[in-house]
Amino acid sequence: MTTIQEATIREPQTRKISLSIEGMTCAACVVHVEHALRDVPGVDLARVNLATEKAMIDLTDDVALDQLAAALKDAGYGARVEKQILHLGGTQSLDDAQTLTRAFMAFPGIRWVSVENGDVSVEYYAATVEISDMRAIVTSAGFAVTSVDEQFDRHALAKTEEAAVLRRKFLVALIGGGIVMAVSMLYMIPAFQVVSSQPLNIFLFVLATPIQFWAGSQFYTGAWSAFRHKTSNMNTLIAVGTSAAYGY
Repeated sequence: MTTIQEATIREPQTRKISLSIEGMTCAACVVHVEHALRDVPGVDLARVNLATEKAMIDLTDDVALDQLAAALKDAGYGARVEKQILHLGGTQSLDDAQTLTRAFMAFPGIRWVSVENGDVSVEYYAATVEISDMRAIVTSAGFAVTSVDEQFDRHALAKTEEAAVLRRKFLVALIGGGIVMAVSMLYMIPAFQVVSSQPLNIFLFVLATPIQFWAGSQFYTGAWSAFRHKTSNMNTLIAVGTSAAYGY
């Protein structure tokens, strides 16, 4: 009589994470990001919210967040990264620093950590790690957090700076476009029809060019990124439409 022993195969555990996404501008971006994440082996489900700029992802334990970040980058987007500093009080030895480093790097979402002079600097994927998680890591390693630096929201600052740049571009485009339209309408006045059109056309061309390619540069950047990945979005629509008008 032959005895058959069956091997037990351990199924990979599924976990849920939240990941902050950079570079999304429209509903088409949501679709592209979801497809990029779902194409990563081990990702069961990815749901993206444009308003919160976050993705809720179901994945197996063998999927590293660096893989997700690489997939987003290849699709023309990005996983937002933040930095936090924790103060432990006192100077740790080299062994202590190595123990803390290993403890932090073992936690999913941590990209980089430095322990120096009693301070722990942590770089991590936004929305995947909380301050409470960092405190727990320090405590589990046998140390204690005495204080935490107020978090510097680089993403919010970047958004503020971006808004300021867009306001400048809008004002330049509004004023320049208004001048182009007003000057073009002069041809409808009989008194101006005797004036040579060539100098006026050159003036309009010079005025319209920076509006098209400087004020509208972000649309070309977004359209090119989509084109490289064989997709299209609102940037593509705007870039093609305005380019056709400019060229005509």
